[in-house]
Amino acid sequence: MLFATKEEAIRFLKYNADDIEHETGKRPVRTYYCTACGGWHITSKLQSSDYHSLVKRCGETDGKKIFDEVSAIKGRRHGIKEGLCRKIKDLRHIMRFETIDLERCQSLINELIGYFETVMGNGLEEETSVMKLFSKFSHLCIQFIEKKRLQAQIV
Repeated sequence: MLFATKEEAIRFLKYNADDIEHETGKRPVRTYYCTACGGWHITSKLQSSDYHSLVKRCGETDGKKIFDEVSAIKGRRHGIKEGLCRKIKDLRHIMRFETIDLERCQSLINELIGYFETVMGNGLEEETSVMKLFSKFSHLCIQFIEKKRLQAQIV
């Protein structure tokens, strides 16, 4: 399908992704500009997170920065989702105690916010799975705020 503008393609994607997935088994996840036809299309292929693809797409400086952040997310894991999941589990683990290390939690929360911005902002993972992880992360943030408030009352 050809769209004249990026906005048209995004709007079509937003309202039709479920139907397309149901019909084809593939869920469109992003738009892209086609130099061959001069128009916009939708695709089910995620953006690549390898170094050369990121540099080509975002330029040398930004591409390297995004690649470094993706590498930090993945760690020794094979994928971005697995890396985010590990970080969320780390946060859940340090928050399980009645009294928590506020600085350590805040640092990990800030780190995760940056990671989610990078992953979602660059279309590096399928949106619904990242949103599920973000939902878990959001609940932990709410718990952190509550524990922080309670710890402040105790002191």
